[in-house]
Amino acid sequence: MGTPIIITGMHRSGTSLLANLLQAAGVDIGDRLMAPTEFNPKGYFEDMDFYDLHVDILHDNGRYLVYGIGEEKDVKISEAFEKRAQELVANRNDRDLWGWKDPRSSLIPDFWSRLLPEAKFVFIYRDPALVVDSLRRRADGPLMHQFRGVKLLERFGFDRFSPKLALNMWKYYNRHIVEYAERHPEKCQVLALENLATEFPMALECMSRDWGLKLAEVDMQSVFERKLLGAEAPPHIVRACQRDIEAQALVKRLEALSTGASAADAESPAMGMRRIGGAMVRKFRRWFTADGRHAARSQRARAFAGDYQQWLEAFDRPDAADLERLVRRATLTDHGPMFWIVPKQTQGPGFERLKEALEAQTWPHWKLVTDDPNELLRDNKLASNDWIVPLDQDQILIPYALQSFAQAALGKAEAKIIYADEDKLLATGERVAPFFKPDWCPDFYLEMDYISSACICSVAAVRDSLADTGYSSATDLVARIVESCVDGGVEHVPLVLVQVPEGSKSEDRQAQVRNIKSLVASWEGSTVDVEEMETGGYHLTYPLPNDPPRISIIIPTRDRLSELRSCLSTLIEKTAYPNFEILVVDNGSVAPKTLAYLDEVAKLEQVKVLRDPCPFNFSEINNRAVTSSDGEILCFLNDDTRIISEHWLTDLARLASRPQVGAVGAMLFYADRSIQHAGVVTGSGGARLAGHPFRGEKLSGKSGNPRLHHVQNYSVVTGACLMLRRSLFLEVGGFPEELSVCFNDVDLCLKIKKLGYRNVWTPHVELFHDENVSYAARTEEAQTRYERESTWLWRKWQGVLPIDPAFNANLALSGDIGALASNPRYDRPWQ
Repeated sequence: MGTPIIITGMHRSGTSLLANLLQAAGVDIGDRLMAPTEFNPKGYFEDMDFYDLHVDILHDNGRYLVYGIGEEKDVKISEAFEKRAQELVANRNDRDLWGWKDPRSSLIPDFWSRLLPEAKFVFIYRDPALVVDSLRRRADGPLMHQFRGVKLLERFGFDRFSPKLALNMWKYYNRHIVEYAERHPEKCQVLALENLATEFPMALECMSRDWGLKLAEVDMQSVFERKLLGAEAPPHIVRACQRDIEAQALVKRLEALSTGASAADAESPAMGMRRIGGAMVRKFRRWFTADGRHAARSQRARAFAGDYQQWLEAFDRPDAADLERLVRRATLTDHGPMFWIVPKQTQGPGFERLKEALEAQTWPHWKLVTDDPNELLRDNKLASNDWIVPLDQDQILIPYALQSFAQAALGKAEAKIIYADEDKLLATGERVAPFFKPDWCPDFYLEMDYISSACICSVAAVRDSLADTGYSSATDLVARIVESCVDGGVEHVPLVLVQVPEGSKSEDRQAQVRNIKSLVASWEGSTVDVEEMETGGYHLTYPLPNDPPRISIIIPTRDRLSELRSCLSTLIEKTAYPNFEILVVDNGSVAPKTLAYLDEVAKLEQVKVLRDPCPFNFSEINNRAVTSSDGEILCFLNDDTRIISEHWLTDLARLASRPQVGAVGAMLFYADRSIQHAGVVTGSGGARLAGHPFRGEKLSGKSGNPRLHHVQNYSVVTGACLMLRRSLFLEVGGFPEELSVCFNDVDLCLKIKKLGYRNVWTPHVELFHDENVSYAARTEEAQTRYERESTWLWRKWQGVLPIDPAFNANLALSGDIGALASNPRYDRPWQ
């Protein structure tokens, strides 16, 4: 008699993927499997005999129970169905390692456990919001077709698709899973879909060892495709799931089961310490466990109040059980990458600290290079999947740094460079000044090398880039590699993996300036002036065309005389650019003083006043104004902005004239000089669509966050001051006229980015912006419009909005956008 493996979990939670993996490991999951569909293109891996049995059982208990809807807690199984089940088992139980996959098995685990005492269960669960959204996106499929024409609205609150109904389904299934797994932990493995790529190999080892099974190793990359899991759920679904107390309680119980920890274990880290063993504890104690005791992570997270030390304690200090998990996982990855550590120097205190940090690594596959690295690169000992770790500044690697890099490297076959976040290490041992970096951001890299201090480089890329020159430093190496990576090949791990000692400096500045000029020449065929800044980075000044292009500045307005007067007076008085026109678009002003002022400014040589009395639609007004303009470059400007520097238009034009650049935005301040706009981050703000980071902060000299002092690429810049080439504006179809007030700049910028252009924000162009002065009152009509336009934007860009590559996963997307996140969006390696 073989060992049955029952693979199950809530619908749309990864049961098919899990069955595929276990089938690859040697589990016979049946001969007559359900065919693939558009919803599961790789197949359902579902035995039709067990499927038919479960559907009939659940239908027999209630018409809607087959969908997880119903008041029944226990499913009753008649003798006839039990006989059918016994016949199915008898036909398969002669197989050595067999089982089946069906989500409905989750609802009757006690029945199968009684019929098959030797059966083991592998449950999989998924974040409820993602399941609900998956059901929503599948609402025209077979599952929802079953509901049409059925009067479920009164009984279950269903009207075509209801998040409430779908969430109830999730709770119904996972309630059964939790209750059974907590009663029979020895017979169950519980896995989280979000962590499956990294957790499955370890789970496979546990099943083989604990259940006495002969399971084969699985090539995860050949089976697992993360893109099939879908994007983040819409904000309203996330909020609905977060507000459901029962759902959140179930998530916590599932998380505890998936880590293999009981409630007592979670409160007793000393248990994990004993499992690791004394030597391992001593190895890591200097880094994470000063006294060997930690509160439960959930308690640490609740205590986080915004301070970096508290944040580290809450999210980046693994306890003993976490470290044990990392070490065990590393021992299961014999084929993982080898890291060759190339330090700045091979003697002195810095080198001793590096050796100590390497000895504490949870990843065992590394070698320290103490000889000439050029000899190493010429050596045939290096494998194609090896990586070079260049260290120029006496950096110290966090104990799980190499393991985190290895995990990223295994999933990024095309990467040439993978870099991480960093912080500074004081002489007292305190960690300060975290640098949470964006994903690959070419314009930011040109002004500040934020990569070479915390990165790994593929051996193939190193050999290609140094074929003619040889290795000299990390900074030079990275510059040579990224020359071929402007459009990709640079990947980011948003974890603080490197500590840079306070006062540590990289190599000479002249070499860095040479690298910058060489990259600009290679990428753009252009020259550039480079000025050193107090931040440690540089300010790049790009050339204007010999014949400066004409710029059309478009300013919509309606009866905001005071704001318009300030805007135009500062614009005309302070703008040094030689070739521009101003188009003031009057959208139906009626105040006599406003009309008189418009007649007055219309007499100025540089100003045109366009009359556009149609109902207010920001997109339409600006699109129509473009047809009346004659500039090669367009600058859209709010009437409640005020110019600060005479070079503002020139500096914007320098960036907008670059052929690879799309939209260009500026630094906008409130009247008190606090930040109003320093780029726009998608997936942020109250509606999680788009918001302004660092709002309300004040600049103090050239210290602090380097992102507030250097040109960089954002997905979106605000339409309050936005410049781009006329040809590009027409190419993308201008502003979306479906959006009359909200998010029109977001859509414009995302269309530009989709074509492959880089949107740029610069802190070197500063304006005042009296935000919302021109907005209408927050009426019920305005709220209705906001919801309509939010929905339109989400439907169009839902695959793009949730994750903004310009913004680090450790920074908050709501509240104070850009502050430390109280819920980081990137899994720690032990999770």
